[in-house]
Amino acid sequence: MSRAAVRTLEKGDENSPLAEALTTHGVALARLGRYDESRLTLERAIFIASQAGDKEGAGLASLTIIEELNDRLKVEEIANLYAQADELLADSQNPDTLARLRACARRTLEAGRARNRESATPKFIYADEQTVELLRTAHRISTTNAPVLITGETGTGKELLARMIHEWSGRAGQFVAINCAALTETLLESILFGHRRGSFKDAVQDHIGIVHQAAGGTLFLDEIAELNLANQGKLLRLIENGEAQAIGSAGPEHVDVRIIASSNRNLKELVAQKEFRDDLLYRLNTFHLEIPPLRKRQEDISALAAHFAKEIAEQHNRQVRFTPDAIEAMRRLPLRGNTRELRSLIERTVLTATDGTQINREAVEVLAARQTSKAALDDAWAGCSFEEEVLRYEASLVKLALDSSKGSVTRAARLLGVTHQRLCSMLQGRHKDLLQSKKPTQKRKRSIIRK
Repeated sequence: MSRAAVRTLEKGDENSPLAEALTTHGVALARLGRYDESRLTLERAIFIASQAGDKEGAGLASLTIIEELNDRLKVEEIANLYAQADELLADSQNPDTLARLRACARRTLEAGRARNRESATPKFIYADEQTVELLRTAHRISTTNAPVLITGETGTGKELLARMIHEWSGRAGQFVAINCAALTETLLESILFGHRRGSFKDAVQDHIGIVHQAAGGTLFLDEIAELNLANQGKLLRLIENGEAQAIGSAGPEHVDVRIIASSNRNLKELVAQKEFRDDLLYRLNTFHLEIPPLRKRQEDISALAAHFAKEIAEQHNRQVRFTPDAIEAMRRLPLRGNTRELRSLIERTVLTATDGTQINREAVEVLAARQTSKAALDDAWAGCSFEEEVLRYEASLVKLALDSSKGSVTRAARLLGVTHQRLCSMLQGRHKDLLQSKKPTQKRKRSIIRK
């Protein structure tokens, strides 16, 4: 095979086993950064080999180059490279070359799509043993086609767990989610099962329901308790017989779809109140996964806090970090909104903090107090001294005001809504450490206070 200008994509590739093998066979290596250049390089390598009469070498070069690019390019780009190689080698005298090229293309594209699906699916961030056991159970039941009921408070990650079960299941179809509380009863039936043209006034064309859209995959029904009794009966038919009937259609159609439902309400109580069908509950309850509230998964709070802090700081290009006592303060909060509330708290704390600083317990508690009810704060501060907590809270507010006013006592007093004299009194007395920690500007403040 002639020397071909084969390019690889990232620094260090010239030392890889593949690079060494190519070099041994007379292939010159260079670096490359973009897909367009990859495609042109592939064309040039194949053309050189083809002109030398080495059709087989051209085919092998195609496979080698594209396999090397596979981990670095998107699936669609890899598909285009294969198509280019296939076209250039269409007149090859050796049919085995094209057969191998196409077989390799199929394997590579399937692996690439699977990799893309895996990377696109969010993952549980966890460290608590309860969550470890929950995920183990979810993984064990993922390969079955039986319905799954996921229960837990708002914000605990029910949809995320459903997505993970779908990914683990290996089902080729889509994961389709719908919130049953977001639509009216009539519209929900049409959205779920579809309708035929003319079946009602606004049905100007056929509509495929999401049950059929999820064929071969998973249908996730969030807030299943909000489904009315009529639609509950149709859902039961789908689970038991695999049949779904669109509005206005002549009869039901068979659909292969797995059902995962979730609820933050007690379905047994709804059954007792005649608001939920007991037979549907029995079928959904084939596998039941209960996600504990975040306040009962203390180790998860620490792991999630670290994850969210890093993610949000990078997103907003901030250099901040939480001190251990700040993380401990988060663990003591009731977090009624669970993961959503924790992320919101961390985002507000990061964005209001001075860049390059450490975020301590006081800053966390100040913002938590603004978005948490009094009852929740009572739970969070259970066992603490009231006087100490009030003093700490007051110090946090004073510190935030001083930071926001860049050390100006006058502006800080205005922000706090107190007189300059009262703030000076605080800084001379119980909060004098805040003023002493300041740099040169604080010397001027102390002289003002002495006057």
